[in-house]
Amino acid sequence: MRRAPRPVGAGDLLTHLAERSADVLARVLGALGDVFEPGFDVVPLLLHLVPLVTQLCLQQMRAHAQLAAALQKDVVLLLGREDVDRSDPDLRKTPEADEQGPNRFARGLTMFKHASETADALGVELRWQLAIVDGASHSNAQMAQAAATFVE
Repeated sequence: MRRAPRPVGAGDLLTHLAERSADVLARVLGALGDVFEPGFDVVPLLLHLVPLVTQLCLQQMRAHAQLAAALQKDVVLLLGREDVDRSDPDLRKTPEADEQGPNRFARGLTMFKHASETADALGVELRWQLAIVDGASHSNAQMAQAAATFVE
């Protein structure tokens, strides 16, 4: 069950930022403790780090907002059920690509699954649709007729 998105006020934003900053700052301090000797004066260093950590947290929050907005757009992920030819010379066969699936059809399913999980994690509605075209492989002609049904 998806939870309904709630409005975020300035107070919530500041609280979230403080929580993120504290977490990142704690990690930085932990790393510094492993590097510097006891008694090293980290206060001057912290005065420089806190604004940087805050900036990184703001960037992360902006990235989450952009991702949430993308997941809420009307998108149709159109997959050909027969687009499974592993010997296709144009199919990328790197370890990174193969982690997503052995072929384009499997990779498309993986993409949709990750989009759904990410939307849930962000607490937003996924407005993407998954449409599978039976009998279609990696062919524009086979996919065009199905794609036309989604165009207004």
